[in-house]
Amino acid sequence: MIHKKSLIKIVVFMLATKIFAEEPLKTMLTTNVLALASGMTSAKYERMISKKNSWGIGGVLWNYNTEGWKWNAYGGEFIYKNYLNLEKSPAGLWWGVGVGFTNINVERTTSDGTYTGNVSLFAPGAFLGYSWLLGNNKNFIISFFGSVSYSVGNAEIDGEKLPYGGSAAGIGAEVGLVF
Repeated sequence: MIHKKSLIKIVVFMLATKIFAEEPLKTMLTTNVLALASGMTSAKYERMISKKNSWGIGGVLWNYNTEGWKWNAYGGEFIYKNYLNLEKSPAGLWWGVGVGFTNINVERTTSDGTYTGNVSLFAPGAFLGYSWLLGNNKNFIISFFGSVSYSVGNAEIDGEKLPYGGSAAGIGAEVGLVF
């Protein structure tokens, strides 16, 4: 849970990047269409903090129920990006680093009873992507990216706690607005 002091610091940081900017910096609101295609709700806020750097926060929600299985998940991420083409930022080739948190709950009901499980993961990672700005005012963004991460956390299955760790790779496709 975010503490009140942390939330105040985030708001002050967001205002400071706007007030002290030499020129208007861009803000992006995006969603990952690959996540949407798999039934997840995804949103990210990203803000340019200089001509070539940005930071972003995002979240995801997922609920899925089928034949005795109930899945619920939520997660969040913080990402820092470096754009390699200063003339087009936030378009062009970029790399980034970030950290994410995911919590997954599962419940399985059979004729023998109900079984539950929970996995909580912390995952630092790296990204490489390419973005395009579209439209007459360049106010629409499309990004494709790949990522690698290493997750560390705990799994609890019917009360038994187990440590968890493992690497993962992923892809994403985001679309959104730039203002």
